[in-house]
Amino acid sequence: MAKALSNQPPTSSVARLFDQGAVARALSPATSSGQTPGPTKPQPLAHDSGSAGSAVIKREFVLTPTAEEALTRLVQVYRNATGTRLSNSHVIRAVLRGVAHGLSAIEREANRVGPLKLPSNAKGREAEREQFETALASSFIAAMRSLPAYEPS
Repeated sequence: MAKALSNQPPTSSVARLFDQGAVARALSPATSSGQTPGPTKPQPLAHDSGSAGSAVIKREFVLTPTAEEALTRLVQVYRNATGTRLSNSHVIRAVLRGVAHGLSAIEREANRVGPLKLPSNAKGREAEREQFETALASSFIAAMRSLPAYEPS
């Protein structure tokens, strides 16, 4: 007897193209039982050499229009300043180097924020999310201001 479906199937073949779980299952190798293994952690890209500076993990983010504008402007500032065709990934990786440099200060400032309630992503909760993100941003800026100059090793 067939097992009942645990999830509703997509309503069209196009919907299946956007289902990350279906894509992962389709691309994963079949086991001896004919079943495909469950989700796995991100795999290194084919050109990865294993070094700390190589691209290893692809991430996706959902940005608000304000955050998207800030990212676009940040990338454009560095494009103009360097005269290069930087991508969002180049700039995000550079920013994360700065973040890594300041993690101890970020942790100290984050502890000053104290416990917060994670706001819902539901429509109509934008003000709560804005307040939450402002608290994190204020903490982050305070941490960055307290840091010595970044000197790569």
